[in-house]
Amino acid sequence: MKNIALVVVILWIALVMVACQTTETPPAATPCRDDTAQSGFGTAVTVTLLDETNTRLEGVQVSYRVNGGEWVAYPERVNGRVTLTGATGTYQIRAQKPGYRTTETIVPLAAFSCEGEPALTTIILPTAQCPVSPHPLLIQLPPAGSPHLHAGTGEGHARALTCQEQDGHGCRQYALPLQQGDAGNFSLEIEGLPDIGDMEVVDGVVSYATAPYDLTLSQGNRQQTFDLAAVASATLTLPVERDEVGCPWVDLTAVTLTTTTAYPEPGVYLAGNLLMTDLSAEVCQQTPILSDITYSMKLPPGTHLEEVQMIYWRDEAWVTGECRLEGGQYLCTAQLPNPLINQFYSVRAVVNGIEHIGTQLPFSNLCMVFSEGD
Repeated sequence: MKNIALVVVILWIALVMVACQTTETPPAATPCRDDTAQSGFGTAVTVTLLDETNTRLEGVQVSYRVNGGEWVAYPERVNGRVTLTGATGTYQIRAQKPGYRTTETIVPLAAFSCEGEPALTTIILPTAQCPVSPHPLLIQLPPAGSPHLHAGTGEGHARALTCQEQDGHGCRQYALPLQQGDAGNFSLEIEGLPDIGDMEVVDGVVSYATAPYDLTLSQGNRQQTFDLAAVASATLTLPVERDEVGCPWVDLTAVTLTTTTAYPEPGVYLAGNLLMTDLSAEVCQQTPILSDITYSMKLPPGTHLEEVQMIYWRDEAWVTGECRLEGGQYLCTAQLPNPLINQFYSVRAVVNGIEHIGTQLPFSNLCMVFSEGD
């Protein structure tokens, strides 16, 4: 018997050793997949949507994001309840419905299992009420230029703007306050926008080093951006309407923009100073000297320099000036008697065969004295 018992014990020990050698560590848990789900994962959160009387709400827009990622809008309006699919993580859920306050909730999911029930949460949306001071329209400006803003109401009265953000260059965010009862087309006028930068010539074609300049309007979680690069002044028409609770809001999708371009029209301008005086003035008694007189030519982008000339009148004929790009400007030189006494004076820009008169003085009883600018 002793020998039989010993054999049994040895067999039991051997079986235990074999079992230990063949047992593997189970794999780490991973979110189970549901290939029928749009996200590729299983059910995660079920959301119930109620009003303040615990009545289920219909037509609610639901958005959510997981672990601080991108917001995802549920593709349909929700009637009372919705189930969201996704992976393990913390869910931030937002519910919106006209006439109700936008409400958010956070659902932390410490674990996830296809066999388990989804997390349950309830969002209650309070009825919206227009605050005593409705949300203002915020106007965000880039840190460039020295813009001046003026706002007006639908009745044409001025509405003072308040600065919300300031830097060393001036105000970069204004607030246009709205009042209960406001409606109609408000206006916003902007001047003093950044200049177009220096002229550049690439392959003989004029361009400008214009920097981007975006103006952003926002109210609540809505915003609209407008491109004001190379704009000298802008006027925005702001349609102010009232929502379901009578609160004023700007329909940002219907804002209209009217601008004046900062790009120049073709022209030629004296770079220095010109004194026009009587022939008897003392400065006009000196002997005229043929002198180099500098002019600046303004050219729109896209102009081909081979089709540009500066011409001026001298000795009863038109003479072509010498031109060059210098310091971001297109400068031309004319040689004229200085002072110019009792003579016809005319300077013109010729662009694409079209003459643009800069200065023309047909009088013959004047003395003109040229000098360098300050």
